Amino acid sequence: MSRLNYLEFSELSENQKSIYEHIDSGPRGGVAGPFLAWLRCPDFLEKLEKVSSHLRYGT
Repeated sequence: MSRLNYLEFSELSENQKSIYEHIDSGPRGGVAGPFLAWLRCPDFLEKLEKVSSHLRYGT
């Protein structure tokens, strides 16, 4: 049993959809793991994704 309910794409705000699509279309190949939880705070996720993407793919 999950602690957080799964968010359907149709239920996301425009800001959430934007960051979801950005992550989904990138080298990660999808939105999974902690990104699904962090999606509930899209401003935080947007900043975190840039840092983690740089650390993983830009160094």
